[in-house]
Amino acid sequence: MRLGNVLPALQARMRRHGRPAPVDLDGVKAAERAVILGDRAGAGAPELWGLALSGGGIRSATFALGVLQALARLDLLKCFHYQSSVSGGGYIGGFLQALIRRRGFAEAFEVLRARLGEPGDTPGLAPDEALRKVARVQRPILHLREYSNYLGPRKSPFSGDTLGMAGTYVRNVLLVQVQLCALILAMCLLPLLLYGAVAGPAREHPVLMLGMAGLLGMAAVVLLAYVSGYVDRRARAGVDPADPPPPRIALAALATILALGLGSMLGALGLAGYQHLPGPLHHLFDALPAPPGAAVRLGTATAVLYLLAWLSWLAFERWQALRGPEGGAEPSPLLSHAPRFVLGTAGAAAFAGAAIVALQQLVAGRLAGDTLWHVVILGPSLVMAAVVLTAIVHLGLAGPSLSDLQREIWARVGGRTAGLVLLAITLSLGLTIYGPWLMGSLARLGGERIAGLGWAGVLAWVSTTGIGLLFAHGRRGGGDPASLRARLLDRVARLAPWVFVLGMLVALSLVGQWLLRRLAGAAPAPDGGLAVYLLWLQDGLGAHGGMLLLLVAGAAATWLLFGWAVDVNEFSLNAFYRNRLVRCYLGASNEARNPEPTTNFDVDDDLVLADLAEVERLEGGRPLFPLIGAAMNLVATTQLDWQDRKAASFCLSPGYCGHLPPASRPGAPAIGDVRPGTGNGRARGSGEASLASSLTLGSAMAISGAAVNPNMGYHSSPAVTFLLTLFDARLGWWLRNPSHRQPAPARSAPFFGGWLLAELFGRTDDGGRFVHLSDGGHFENLGIYELVRRRCRFIVCVDAAADPQRAFADLGNAAHKCRVDFGAHIRIDVAALRPQGDGRAERSCAVGRIDYADGSSGTLLYLKPTLTGAESADILHYARTHPRFPHEPTSDQYFDEAQFESYRRLGEDVARRALEPALERIGAGVGAPGHAELGLHDSGRKRKLLIALRQRWVAPLPGVADCFALHGKALSRLFAKLRNSPELAVLDAQFHPAWTDLVDPDDGSGDAARPLGRRTRLPSQRDFRACFYFCQELIRLMESVYHDLDFEHAWDHPDNRGWVNAFRHWSWSPMFRIAWTVGLPTFGVRFATFCQQRLDLPMLANDDGYQRVLRVEDVTPGEGTTWRAACGRLLDEGRINHVEHGILTSDTLLAEAWPPTALYLLRLRWSAILARTGNRLPDTTVAVAVLSGGTLRLLRVQDHLRRMGLATEFMRLLASRQRIDAVEVSPGYYGAAGVWRSGVARRVNDWLRALLLQTGKRHRERSGRARRRSPDRTFS
Repeated sequence: MRLGNVLPALQARMRRHGRPAPVDLDGVKAAERAVILGDRAGAGAPELWGLALSGGGIRSATFALGVLQALARLDLLKCFHYQSSVSGGGYIGGFLQALIRRRGFAEAFEVLRARLGEPGDTPGLAPDEALRKVARVQRPILHLREYSNYLGPRKSPFSGDTLGMAGTYVRNVLLVQVQLCALILAMCLLPLLLYGAVAGPAREHPVLMLGMAGLLGMAAVVLLAYVSGYVDRRARAGVDPADPPPPRIALAALATILALGLGSMLGALGLAGYQHLPGPLHHLFDALPAPPGAAVRLGTATAVLYLLAWLSWLAFERWQALRGPEGGAEPSPLLSHAPRFVLGTAGAAAFAGAAIVALQQLVAGRLAGDTLWHVVILGPSLVMAAVVLTAIVHLGLAGPSLSDLQREIWARVGGRTAGLVLLAITLSLGLTIYGPWLMGSLARLGGERIAGLGWAGVLAWVSTTGIGLLFAHGRRGGGDPASLRARLLDRVARLAPWVFVLGMLVALSLVGQWLLRRLAGAAPAPDGGLAVYLLWLQDGLGAHGGMLLLLVAGAAATWLLFGWAVDVNEFSLNAFYRNRLVRCYLGASNEARNPEPTTNFDVDDDLVLADLAEVERLEGGRPLFPLIGAAMNLVATTQLDWQDRKAASFCLSPGYCGHLPPASRPGAPAIGDVRPGTGNGRARGSGEASLASSLTLGSAMAISGAAVNPNMGYHSSPAVTFLLTLFDARLGWWLRNPSHRQPAPARSAPFFGGWLLAELFGRTDDGGRFVHLSDGGHFENLGIYELVRRRCRFIVCVDAAADPQRAFADLGNAAHKCRVDFGAHIRIDVAALRPQGDGRAERSCAVGRIDYADGSSGTLLYLKPTLTGAESADILHYARTHPRFPHEPTSDQYFDEAQFESYRRLGEDVARRALEPALERIGAGVGAPGHAELGLHDSGRKRKLLIALRQRWVAPLPGVADCFALHGKALSRLFAKLRNSPELAVLDAQFHPAWTDLVDPDDGSGDAARPLGRRTRLPSQRDFRACFYFCQELIRLMESVYHDLDFEHAWDHPDNRGWVNAFRHWSWSPMFRIAWTVGLPTFGVRFATFCQQRLDLPMLANDDGYQRVLRVEDVTPGEGTTWRAACGRLLDEGRINHVEHGILTSDTLLAEAWPPTALYLLRLRWSAILARTGNRLPDTTVAVAVLSGGTLRLLRVQDHLRRMGLATEFMRLLASRQRIDAVEVSPGYYGAAGVWRSGVARRVNDWLRALLLQTGKRHRERSGRARRRSPDRTFS
């Protein structure tokens, strides 16, 4: 066997035994359809329906409950293939799914249809059995009502739930803060260890520090040159900018930053004790005839080393160029401008020498003293400032020798190094060293005033932090974001985390120093200034360095121990939240519920998520397949266009749990299950357990509703993220990613401390073995995203998010993401849902259209909690006593009975009023014969329902009532004229074709008496004039209707359907088409274009491909006929008018120098305009053209037909049959057309020459397209 055959076989075998191919959307949809449709899954792509329940906490769940009850009472729930839910919508969605799993579809729908107090459907049952059945049916809703205050059902501050909530929170906060504070304490004590490690060598061997700093500086220059050279070569080689650089380049850039940062600290220490240069350099200067001083030596050595380092780079680039050009690329800017680079480097080297001398004087004279604390803290920033200034001088002097890309690299390296030095060294060391001294000094100053000021500062620190923590998530909870209170709280929320972090660093530094004193038995800090404090701190480090090392090690060990042992998933608020959701919403359907008496929890309330796929089927199908929306946090994403999103959709369903990359990210990997599940908890085609088999329905609900979380999608900010993590305001969940290249084992125990740090610093992404999930509303809060991904033909969106200003932000966000990710355009007008002056809106629902990328379309029914004044008395009463209803803030999760019932009843009312009229209109109401056609599978009745909804709830046109009345009266007057005028009788059958079936002809037999003849015949000569002007009046009415009813944008609006159909009837009349063509020059351009596109009325051009209404006729005089005689005959025949005759016979045109040789007429073909009516009329001339050989002497369109494109069309047709080489229209007298002076003739010549060039270009384009369409048969 040949080797070429062996290798492919081995690769195929390895693929078979390796990881399966990545999951895709088509595979997930196919698996879902198999579960939903059962045996009929292979019968073709169904027209999917989806029900979307939005986020909004208990408010959304209760409103959606009313919607579900209305859908059940209208018997429509069985029609929906998908149930998509987010956050609060997931509460009630989980309730319905648990009810279906435990009782089946029939009884679940019966539970939702049941009304309290109704006897129910209990035929043939004994009274006791009937009562038990009614109680069984009504118990789930009563359970929801009983636990509407689901977090703490008993309204007492001392109830078990309330105390349990407080205890759980305190426990979790302590566990989180112990490990975080231990880590921060270790970091705060590190500066003391660092000082102890460098202070001694810096005092004893300053030349060593200076030498090491010099070596690091030289290394940084070499590395920066290497990175800059690679970047420039890469750009000139044409490498795709999106391709990441090789790892060696990334490591070189990182090493440059670290070398500069460390070199700045060592350089500051070396300069503080500088006496002479390192040995070789020192002896080199001593060998000079006149050895310079120490300062000159330092500056000179710095300048020379800087110059040599960059000249070495220049030499290296020259050597690279001599080795051979890279793909024929041009030489780099460095080699092209080498003298300029040498000059710039020399100038920068001189500046560096002067700067290092000045810096040495400053550091040694101002910062150095009895201790080196000031040098360690402030010195690195000063050194870094000198480095940055030197780089600026170098870039400025080098000019074009460095490319823009190289200058960008230098700027980025300098900026990141400066940030590292300022934040990691100067700021952190300053807070941990100077902060405790400042706090201690304030405390020792004494006096009630100073002490009060100190306590006031502490109180302000705590208050600012508390307000920021409480308001950190409040921006999602509703309210007016533009109000003064909201703006003030927003600023406090942005400022609070930084205030807290700074204060915490100082406080932990004090704690660390206090622990060191207590453990080592050291004396307290003496009274005095900063110098005394720093000297005491230095002496303490020398005496108790070992104890300091043990303290740092102990703090680090504490962090490691707690980070390994404390599961941040279980010790967050998620478990507390999940248990109460399960008790309320899943316990409602558990008939065998046996709760634990203390907590009222029952472990059997919850269900495995994968088990929801296997339920008792309804007519062979599985409606309402659950899609639970969560957000996969990507706060640290490298996807540039997702930096504002900071999250992606993560769908939790019984078949597949994961993130499928949208079409906007081709090639991106899927996150989650490796295969869609089959309903048995296993991934299809593999033995690996799916994520749905490891998750419960309650866990999915809690994850989807994890609204308060440090990382929360597009709501995330670094400061709030830090604050919420530190105070354990965490509801999110870390979930295993089986699709990772090296997936974590199912029961592995990772280092949880890493998860906590990722949350703390906002470093969540999709590249790890675990991904971080939170509230689906952190990405898209309506739940329609996944339904649009599946191209549902009908989506009912229940939007109960807090929106008191009716900004419809969630709808806009969903529409934006669906358009960007899937190419789906959502068009919907929600103006009628905005409240008017009395707080009432016109409507509580709206219908929109979804245009999918594949050309299909869908219908969106949008339901919103809205008061219209048609609600029941109890709802209106509640609204009067609670002004923020029905958009009370999401932070209110403690509903009372009246609040629960008001939202539930409002949801039922909104859904019923939206759907009931449409069902009645198509004869599909409950009990109607057509209702049986509504089900899970496609039917004509379901399509009619969507049409009826669009027609019933389409947004009304503004001012339509007045316009309809006005134009209705005008049409009535015209119809009266048509009815009363015998000369217009011929139009009856043309405007109303059914007339021929209803009324016999008035005259005798023949073609005119036949139905076709009556519908297409032209009026007699006697009646032609009346019919012509009547049709002109109709067209004028059409133009008025077009403008007043905005036909340009709303021609397909249901309210305009009658007018459009009337226009179409009229436009097929032959008399109307004649009137249209003759009057076309007098109509507006937009109106004429609309009629040509929408009504198929003719346009005066041949570009439409099937109506060639224009033709060119050659009427050149034959031999023996003079030009004047031929033109006279054309005038007598009516083929030209008197103006054209005067022009054609003028002396200017007939000059002997340019005698005309060809005459052409542009003729309007009435037979083409009336092609479908069978009428034949003689053609009409609309333009004339004269040529002298290959020169065009004249091209004239009749005056009343100007600016309609006829000249362009005439030139095109003429050039297709006659070669035209030039244009020359002479000035002079042209008969009835008057005198054309030189200026007029010049403008006409320019215009005709431009037309000729345009015609030639279009001819070449058409010829090229024709050649591409037809294969070349030359070499066949």
